[in-house]
Amino acid sequence: MTPLRFILVGLGARSRIWQRVLTEHPDCGLVGLVETNPNRLAEALAETVGTVGGTSLDEVAAGVEADVALLCTPPGGRQSQVAAACAAGLGILAEKPLADTLADAESHVTAAKEAGVSIAVGLNFRYLAVTQALKTLFSPDRLGPPEFGRFTYERWRDGRLPHLNKYPMSMKQPMLWEQSIHHFDLMRFVYDGSRSASPPELSIHHGRCTRAMPM
Repeated sequence: MTPLRFILVGLGARSRIWQRVLTEHPDCGLVGLVETNPNRLAEALAETVGTVGGTSLDEVAAGVEADVALLCTPPGGRQSQVAAACAAGLGILAEKPLADTLADAESHVTAAKEAGVSIAVGLNFRYLAVTQALKTLFSPDRLGPPEFGRFTYERWRDGRLPHLNKYPMSMKQPMLWEQSIHHFDLMRFVYDGSRSASPPELSIHHGRCTRAMPM
């Protein structure tokens, strides 16, 4: 298998994980880095010998052969990055959320579709061992499809810690956009993407329980 060649866009907190994964995984290769902070860019280039660096995706994509643009940038203001990836014919893998408004998210999807490139958002909770185990319980030969579920999530973390992204501290509704997008995706996964359920014991005939909302 020919390794997929990635351009990593944005060298903030989350990019450190991707930088390690892309350099260690045999099916991937890190060929380009994009960052507007010159110190971060210089440090990353020193750690990844052979990569091409620059301050814009247009610049880096023009100087290296690549397959995918990996967006590790804040969700607001990705229009130019998506446009550059589409112009270069690069697939797009974006850190969640894809955007911080529904209109922008739809715009990104439309741009990728018109350019004929793939676009995907990285959501990893589906692949946790506990999620996979839960999913097997709902197979037809076990418990069958679930009819009611409740998801409770409580968390406190100090957003000032150096290994965490800083943009959630200033975005509106960060719990909904930055965290609960995982939980909506988990519900869609467990319920096989259905938007509503109709438990047989209830008298209402359609959409009796909302299962999950697409994000």
